[in-house]
Amino acid sequence: MDTRTEYAYQAFYCEENIWQFLKTRAVQRPSNDAAVFITNQDQHVALAQQQQGDEQGIVIWDYHVIALTYDPSPLIWDFDSRLPFPCSATDWLQQTFAAFKGAPKIYHPIFKVCKAHLFLGEFQSDRRHMRDELNRWLKPPPEWPNIGRGHNLDDWLDLSCDKLGSLYDYDELMNQFVCATN
Repeated sequence: MDTRTEYAYQAFYCEENIWQFLKTRAVQRPSNDAAVFITNQDQHVALAQQQQGDEQGIVIWDYHVIALTYDPSPLIWDFDSRLPFPCSATDWLQQTFAAFKGAPKIYHPIFKVCKAHLFLGEFQSDRRHMRDELNRWLKPPPEWPNIGRGHNLDDWLDLSCDKLGSLYDYDELMNQFVCATN
């Protein structure tokens, strides 16, 4: 059963949606949940099955953020996907990225898997990345308050440093999911 309407959501604010989601889950039960930042060095990653995508669900994002849980097998919670919510991690990964394996490297994802407790405690967003040069909103902001008192989204998207999470390419992450399922 798709439960995405049970959680706080604002289109185009995936990192905040996942922060709110993981915060709700943390209150319900301690876990080994994670936030997963999806990007690459060029911040130009292709995803399929996305609600904001074309008729095939294809979209190019600078980054995207999803939640990963183990209940007990790995599940992906992607508020912006056309796939079930939650979705088996292997199914989500394959249906979202497998079509692009032969595409130029500029579209290939790198996944930064960040422990939920670290993300909840350290992430901050004043939403500056969602304003234009005249300080107008690019997309309407969420109704909830800013997260934290500053802005460190760039630190979470920095792939040159793994202090906030572990880095995986598509095959490495798929292998992690397959091993966790067996």
